[in-house]
Amino acid sequence: MTKLNHDPINCLIMAFYELYPNDDTIIVIVDSNTKKWKKHFFKKFLCFLWFRKCWAFFDSYDPRYVFIDANVKYLKVIELIAHELAHKITYNSGEKSHGQQWQTVYKMIYYAYNKKASEKLNL
Repeated sequence: MTKLNHDPINCLIMAFYELYPNDDTIIVIVDSNTKKWKKHFFKKFLCFLWFRKCWAFFDSYDPRYVFIDANVKYLKVIELIAHELAHKITYNSGEKSHGQQWQTVYKMIYYAYNKKASEKLNL
């Protein structure tokens, strides 16, 4: 049987859940190359990130959703999900950019992920 020894996305979600157990985020992977999604993204989303040709979105109309482009390089997915989850956590406080509160939350999420990943990999 083939196994994936370490799933970084699931590890990040578990670390995030430990920090924010009552959060109800739904992470959706979408293909932004389709006309439907391009049109939808540009019309609807408050926060979208164009980072080295990668898209990530936090839906300000329905804050449960974080969208990640399926065309993102796998190495960037963890960073993008953590980035958007930090926006989701700080959104209700009125902070809509990358201010001090956002930076604190982002660092907490990333630290929790690194700790969890180290435990999983026995480092």
